[in-house]
Amino acid sequence: LKNLPGPRRWQRDFLADLGVALRSGAADRGEVIQRAVASGNGPGKSALVAMLILFSLTTFVDSRVVVTASTVFCGSPSRSCQLAC
Repeated sequence: LKNLPGPRRWQRDFLADLGVALRSGAADRGEVIQRAVASGNGPGKSALVAMLILFSLTTFVDSRVVVTASTVFCGSPSRSCQLAC
């Protein structure tokens, strides 16, 4: 990772916005922080989700992460695809 440029610009903006919400005390007040990203294939949404999951699990005591996927990744609309950490 040393020689890589880091997160993409939109990912840095997203993380900076999240940092503002966290520094304002949102987590301490028990607020749910929700953000949405809509984009095409390959812009790094999965990488951002991975960053957020690792950050949450390593920063907050007793954190829980629920990740859901569309039927494209699960194979069938009738089958539930969910990962809970």
